[in-house]
Amino acid sequence: MSTKAVAASETAPIESKGWQWVAPDGEAIDTTSGNASSVTPSGFTNAGPVQSGIFQWRTQVFDLTKLQRGGTVLYVDGEGQAYRWNARPDAGPELTKLKAALANQQVMDGLLAAPR
Repeated sequence: MSTKAVAASETAPIESKGWQWVAPDGEAIDTTSGNASSVTPSGFTNAGPVQSGIFQWRTQVFDLTKLQRGGTVLYVDGEGQAYRWNARPDAGPELTKLKAALANQQVMDGLLAAPR
């Protein structure tokens, strides 16, 4: 949430940093691994400014194996400052909306891939 009178945005990440998932074994997975970049749920974004006084849910997608779940979300900003969050699968107040958006994307992807 931007608490200032101007829009806020994420500081541009330094090269090879930005968002990462750190698995329990220490392996770092970025947002371009596997099929992560093809997941774009409607109503959830991960870019652009957040207007002053507005709260906006952001998403980052990681393509994980079962062994990589239960890790830490890591963001390193353009100034080298690291921020970490413990990640709990299937938790959060927006989970139902996110799952619906993901299901809708799968339906739309299926329609786009269907032969005409």
